[in-house]
Amino acid sequence: MQPDPPLPGNADANKAAAAFGSLRRVNTINDSVSSGHTYDPKGPISLEYTRQCVAAYGLDYTKWPTGEDWYVLNDSGKTLQIVTFSNDWRLVMPAERAGWSLMQFAEAVAA
Repeated sequence: MQPDPPLPGNADANKAAAAFGSLRRVNTINDSVSSGHTYDPKGPISLEYTRQCVAAYGLDYTKWPTGEDWYVLNDSGKTLQIVTFSNDWRLVMPAERAGWSLMQFAEAVAA
């Protein structure tokens, strides 16, 4: 059996999991809510979270944001997923076969 590949930036899985916390999943397609979705070092959400955290904060886990909510939405008959974090990050998966990416939302500026 092969060992797990290293996490982005050689992050520590236990420290990353502690920083991540857990997500509440809100699925509007089947009207369900569940909690307790935790860090999975092989999972695509956790891997993208780790990649973004290492890029933004290095291995200072005290600065890594905690997970909040994971929304699974029906967008014109297709699945749209959004994961929110305590620092206003939004990981978005716009389609089933698309990867997770960080979305930055601009603030509206009054003219």
